[in-house]
Order: sequence, then C-alpha cells, then structure tokens
Amino acid sequence: MKSFLKKASFIFILLTGYKCTFAQLIPLHQNYTNEVNSLYASFDTIQYTAMKPLLLQNHPKLKVADTEYSLLTKWDSIAPKKMKFFKSLLYNHLLEVHDNDVHLYIDPILSITAGKATDLKAITYLNTRGVSVYGQVGKKVQFNLTYFENQGRFPEYVDSFIRANNVVPGQGRRRGFKENSFDFSRSDAYVSYAPSNRFDMVLGYGKNFIGDGYRSLLLSDNSFSYPFLRMHTKFWKINYTVLYNQYSNPRNLINENYQRKFSTIHLLNVDVSKKLEIGIFESIVWQGNDTTSTRGFDLQYLNPILFLRPVEFSLGSTDNAVLGLSAKYKMSKRAFLYGQFILDDINLQQTLKYKEQHLNNKYGIQLGIWTKNLLNIDGLNYRFEYNTVRPFTYGHRKTNQNYTHYNQALAHPLGANFHEVINNFTYRKKRWYGEFHSVFAMIGEDYKGKLYGNNLWGGEAGVPSLGIYTLDGLKTKFGYNQLTIGWTLNKVWNTNIQLQVGNRFRKNDVRSQSETFVNFGIVTNLANYYYDF
Repeated sequence: MKSFLKKASFIFILLTGYKCTFAQLIPLHQNYTNEVNSLYASFDTIQYTAMKPLLLQNHPKLKVADTEYSLLTKWDSIAPKKMKFFKSLLYNHLLEVHDNDVHLYIDPILSITAGKATDLKAITYLNTRGVSVYGQVGKKVQFNLTYFENQGRFPEYVDSFIRANNVVPGQGRRRGFKENSFDFSRSDAYVSYAPSNRFDMVLGYGKNFIGDGYRSLLLSDNSFSYPFLRMHTKFWKINYTVLYNQYSNPRNLINENYQRKFSTIHLLNVDVSKKLEIGIFESIVWQGNDTTSTRGFDLQYLNPILFLRPVEFSLGSTDNAVLGLSAKYKMSKRAFLYGQFILDDINLQQTLKYKEQHLNNKYGIQLGIWTKNLLNIDGLNYRFEYNTVRPFTYGHRKTNQNYTHYNQALAHPLGANFHEVINNFTYRKKRWYGEFHSVFAMIGEDYKGKLYGNNLWGGEAGVPSLGIYTLDGLKTKFGYNQLTIGWTLNKVWNTNIQLQVGNRFRKNDVRSQSETFVNFGIVTNLANYYYDF
C-alpha cells in the first residue's frame, strides 16, 4: 500500500505539469445512478454508462442538469445571504477555498443511526465520521480524497458474516469494539487526467462497477477498495477501457502480509445503432505471490489490446480467465433494457456427448429493465432484474486465483449457484425521497462438507465432472425487503435524514432464519454497501 501511494504521489506531481481538462468522478451510490439514468433517458440516442464511476468530463450533458434538485450539480443558493451557516448546511460545500486557479472543497461525511433488530437484544447503530476533500488546480489536475472512521453494531446475519470473514461488507477489515460491536475504517483517493476529449485516465484506490444493472456479473462494487489504474478512449462509435487492479486475499498470509492477486480487464463497447450498445469484456486474474516465489504483475498482461485469452493460453498458464458480453437497448425516452453474459469456462463436447451438464460449464446471465416516471408519476423510477449464475462460476481449481477480493466476491454477493429476482422502486420529489427494494433468490448451498459450487473458496476437489446443475445442494429460499424514506439535508454532500424498515429471511430444510430491522438517523450516501445477501 505504501509503495502504491508513493507511485500515486509521483504521478500526481507529474500530471500537474501538463494541461488537462477538468474531470470529476460521479459517486457510485444508487441515488446518483438513478439520476444519471433519468437525465439521459430524455435523449434521443443511447448514452455510454457501462463503466462506473462515470468521469464527468466524458459526460458534459450531465454538467447542467435539467432539474433543480440534481445531485450532480451544485445548487444556486436561495438561502438568505446573511445566514452563512444555514446556507452551507443546506446548499453548499462546508468549506471552500478559491485562490486564482486553485479551488478546494471540503465536506463532512457523517452517518449517525440507531435501530433495532429482532434477533439482537442490544440496539444496532452506526457512527461514521469522515471528510471528503476535492481539489482542482486550474484545469491541469483534479483529485479527491475521502476518509471514513466507523463504529457499529449490526443485525445478527451481518454480524455473523463479519465474524466469519473478518471484514465488514464492502468496508474492509474489522476490529473489535466494546460489546458485540466493530471498529472499521476506509479511505479512497484518485487523480484523474484527461489531455483531450478522446482519452482519459484515473489512478486511484477505490472501486469500479461495470454494467447498467443493480448487480454486475462482470465487476461490481461489492467488495472492499483496491488500487487501480483505468484508461479510457473513445472514437467513432467505440468506448474502450483498460483496467489494471491489485486485489488482496486475507485468507492466505505470505510473510505476514495478505496474499496479492492482480487482474487486467478490457472492456470494449460499440454503439451498434442509436438505440443499441454491445460490450465485450475480458479479465485475467493471477496469483501475485506464494510461499516460494514472488511473481508480481505479469508484464504480458500489460497488453492494452483486447483478447487476453490467447496471451494467457500461449503462456501455458493456469490463470483465471473470465469473458463476458453486455448489451443495452433504449426502448423509449423512459426506459431501457440491459443484460450481461459471463463465461468462466465451457465444455460443450462432454455435455453433448453424455447429455449432462459438465462441471466446466460455468456461466451467468443478467436481464433487466429500468424505467422512469412509472405510471406517469414524475420522479417514480422502477427496475426489474433477473440474475442467474451456474455452480462453480468465478471459482478456480487454485482457490487463491478465484474472482474475489478481501474475502468478498468481485461480482455478485451471492457467489454462484443461484437464481435471483430484484424489484426496485425509487421516488424523489424535491428533497423527499423513498425506495422499496425487494430481492428474492433460490440458492444451492454447499452442505455437509460437500461442494455444490456456491462457495467461491471451496475449490473443485472431489467434484464429479458431469451432472452439475444450478440449485444442486441445499436448496435455500432467500428474501430481502426494505423500505426507505428520507429527506435530503444537503445535496452537495448527499447527507440525508433517513428511516429504514426491512426484513430478511433465509430458509431451507435444515434451518429457518427471519429477521426484521429498523434504523433511523443521519446518513451521507456516497457509496453502495450491500446487505441484501
């Protein structure tokens, strides 16, 4: 981490000497995603939003939003000029510094909530204090740094996950704090550089998301932050992105350090027509070191050109290659269809020969629709999404090369071997907003020490080659329903007063779990944290 920050600092200093265009990353939180979708829905042609967080420099149409209540632009203040505190609290950045071409914005990150869960006698709570620093020096450099310090007590199922994996979902390593509580922290940073409207790059420590769904089967923001370098170019009808990442595996210590993994990701998106966009995805994950050697970043995978699979094959390697397709179709000025297909491995020859599904038929499918102003109600958006992933997808014979980071899946939080249906309603009117989020899934869990392909760390030892079907294992019904009502205190910080009520159940022939929870407080929403698993 220290070496990465040194390199990042060097490149930051280097970039200040070059002329570049102002660029800003739009936060990944679903509030922002919904607003981007709403703003872009009114355009005649499809807009590229597959690689998130979006770089505002590539989306000039978002700089001037068509609504007074946009989260993407700074509001014009309507507060009395003499009421400076009220003005900052409700409308502006907390602290601004402007000196010629130097601009600095500092905002607090605050989440203080308290609640109750039926399976926990004590009160649940979250206490987050942090800061966001955003800077711009002329038009040459732009950067952002966020830091969060947290203490919290969670519902029983989240508490069990944290203790089993030693990480808070999406928020990194946990430490004990008082009775049945946890202390954890997170910091993200990036520097963006855009020498022209045809090319840009982002060097950072954070998360990325590929796709237009609530979930992503290619790369999601489910896991913890990681170092990355992202380069993007656009020409003609093509958007092309190369992403280099470094992951960590806390389950395996090498010389008292977490084992490292690396990946190279290529994403090619083509506007086939004004309504249709097609994407091609490929990723290689490889083990950076083990107890006998230090491999590091394999220079062959620096290749910025699509089709890494032939390179991986020519090396005779056993690295984890994942391929994928994505599509987005604009149905109208209110709705679009989207989908993904992930291919981890395939063996059609044996499947056709024996007429049974082979172990190596590892793939996943996503289909979804997003629409705005449902039932002609302004501000009411709806998403329906279906996801299914075959057993053992994202896993690997060498478990240290599976598609995970920091003990969490890099794609879908349920891992593999499941069917899932998501319904999501969101509504916003001025500062008021509401959301109803519902997930239902059928999962084939590993059971009595036998591997059925749900656990990405299980490996494939002793698994038969044929007769592998989705939902094999302990068939489990999973449901998650949550209602959120809130009022936005400050849109620049995206800080809200919020009430949430929810229920989660997980039932099979062995056990039955059901938990209802409620929490209320002040929350700053800049990132997605997935507790619907």
